[in-house]
Amino acid sequence: MFFNCEDIAAELLDVFEFHHENTHNVGRRDFCSLSLRITADTLITSGNEEYRATDGTLVFFPAQCPYRRVSKNEYMIAVNFKIYNRIFKKIELFQPKNFEDIRTLFEKMVSVSKEKRRGYKYKLIQLFYEILELATKNFDGEERKDNRMREQINRFVCENYKNPDFTVKDLALLMYMSEVTLRKYVRELFGKSPKELIADMRMEYAVSLINSREFKVFEVAEMSGFASEKYFGTLFKRKFGVTPAKYPAHA
Repeated sequence: MFFNCEDIAAELLDVFEFHHENTHNVGRRDFCSLSLRITADTLITSGNEEYRATDGTLVFFPAQCPYRRVSKNEYMIAVNFKIYNRIFKKIELFQPKNFEDIRTLFEKMVSVSKEKRRGYKYKLIQLFYEILELATKNFDGEERKDNRMREQINRFVCENYKNPDFTVKDLALLMYMSEVTLRKYVRELFGKSPKELIADMRMEYAVSLINSREFKVFEVAEMSGFASEKYFGTLFKRKFGVTPAKYPAHA
């Protein structure tokens, strides 16, 4: 992974500031790009992968990686560069906790690039490697992210499962990953699909409401986030072998 690599041999090409409020298709380029979204609500699609970049997101785009960008209120600083000793194939992004320090370095790069004083290219490469140093220190490698990712997925589901419109797609957007990638991680971390994870949490809450004996079945279905009483009843009987109305007597 780019943000885990500590021996990048890079040649800087350009430094840009952008304000975007549009949709843009980017073809295959022979250079990489590292950008800091200072403000953004941006959806990036590459192949079957989807990524959501919001305020404070650091994004790496590898060479030869076409993508589609749908931007709203996006202000970012981007550095284009070539890598001579590594090949990366996937877009990577995360929100560094030391965002302000990294932002300061990006802004210094813009200033140095505009002034173009003697020796400015050496200063740019120095600042670039300082950015990579801070990003590497702040980035949790995939091997160390399991606990945090599990907690984050669980929290997002807990916060949203009562909403009947909440779907796997919504969870993927909250996690800044595609549905395919989300399914992979949820299967590894929870032993089930994202759809099953959401449904199980809804069902667990529904059972607690039924056991309270204070609500009718249609109320339980609505309060638990199921789209309809009929759908709730079907899933409930499939799981417990009885209808919701008969459940307390058979529990």
